[in-house]
Amino acid sequence: MNSLITEALLIAATLLHGFLAGGNVERALVHMPAWRKLGPHVVSWRNCEMSVDLEDGRTITVPVGWYPRLAYGTSNERANFQIGGAGYGIHWPDLDEDIGVEGLLLGKKSSETHESFRRWLQRRNIAE
Repeated sequence: MNSLITEALLIAATLLHGFLAGGNVERALVHMPAWRKLGPHVVSWRNCEMSVDLEDGRTITVPVGWYPRLAYGTSNERANFQIGGAGYGIHWPDLDEDIGVEGLLLGKKSSETHESFRRWLQRRNIAE
């Protein structure tokens, strides 16, 4: 089947699912697994922004300041990431940071408390 027709059917099915699920089309689009899985070139950095490539060809760009641990991380620490959650999340082991694709799609910033971040910074300074 032509890829354009396949994509159109996928969009139509997603919209129908959203309407049948109470009219929440945006939520249906976000939760559609094929549309939020990470692509092969996953994360890139430019100035103060992080870009994440998705499997469907979209790129999500967010301010790195949304994720304080990433903002305080070195280039090497940010470059050391792993794809987790069956391709639906990114983990930075050196920074103990996890970000899900769904959160990126919804524009959610880090929910870490100031106290938790302060403790993380203290542990980080002790380790250096």
